Amino acid sequence: MTSEAKLVLLAHGSRNLRWRQTFEALLERAGPDVMLAYLEMCSPTLLRLANEVYAAGCRKLVVLPLFLSGGGHVSRDVSRLIREVEMMLDGMEIELLPAIGEHPKVVEVFLSVIRDACPSEAHTASKTGAEIT
Repeated sequence: MTSEAKLVLLAHGSRNLRWRQTFEALLERAGPDVMLAYLEMCSPTLLRLANEVYAAGCRKLVVLPLFLSGGGHVSRDVSRLIREVEMMLDGMEIELLPAIGEHPKVVEVFLSVIRDACPSEAHTASKTGAEIT
C-alpha cells in the first residue's frame, strides 16, 4: 500500500468532445502525478478512478473541483459521491478542496481578463495608470 496521495482534477463532464479537450489539455500540462475524472456524462468517473488507484494500493485522494464555485454540484453532488466512494473502498480517504474558481489566484486571473476585456475608456486608463482629464 502506498501512503502517497494522488491529486484528482474533477470536472463536470460533457458529451461534447470540444468541451473535454480543454480539460484534457490542462491535464497534460499538469504533469504525470495528476489525474482527471468527471462527475458525469464521460469517463473516467471519480468512482472508476478511485477503484483503479485503490487496486494499485493508493488510499488517499485529494480532489480539486474544476468548478467556478462550490455551490450545487460541489457542495451537494461531489460531497455525496466522495462519501459513497469512501464507504465502498475500505480505508480510502478523500479530501475535497474548495472549487478552483474560489482560489484567490484564479480570482485575480479572472479580474485581469475582465479588465483587459472592458471597453470603457476610464477603465482602460486605470489599467495603464494614465489619468483621464
